[in-house]
Amino acid sequence: MTVQTQNRQGNATRTRLVKTAERLFAAHGVDAVSVRAVNAAAGLGPASVNYHFGTKDDLIAAVLLDLGATVRDRIRANTDALAAAETPPTTEALVRAVTEPYRDLLLRHRTRGMRWIKIVTQLSLHS
Repeated sequence: MTVQTQNRQGNATRTRLVKTAERLFAAHGVDAVSVRAVNAAAGLGPASVNYHFGTKDDLIAAVLLDLGATVRDRIRANTDALAAAETPPTTEALVRAVTEPYRDLLLRHRTRGMRWIKIVTQLSLHS
């Protein structure tokens, strides 16, 4: 087996774990889902999450970044553009700069986007 084949398989396994964790975290809550449950639901060995991510916290971070990196980057770009403008932004422009990336996420990935928002909400309530 070549390194490229191993990397593809590793990437596929990581993607499978992230999507499985996303589904379970959204349905049952981040705190209620164990690493063991993610491995089992993904149909993988008991050490898969630890091998690919290290810890449950690292898996949670991967779940958040999977869809959230685009949202984060779009919000940053929108707010940077507003900050660079010669006139102060309106309240409407500020709200739109932050909310449109979430709306676009839900338009592109309705089910996964709703799961992601549920997970973000759960985590923000624990902070």
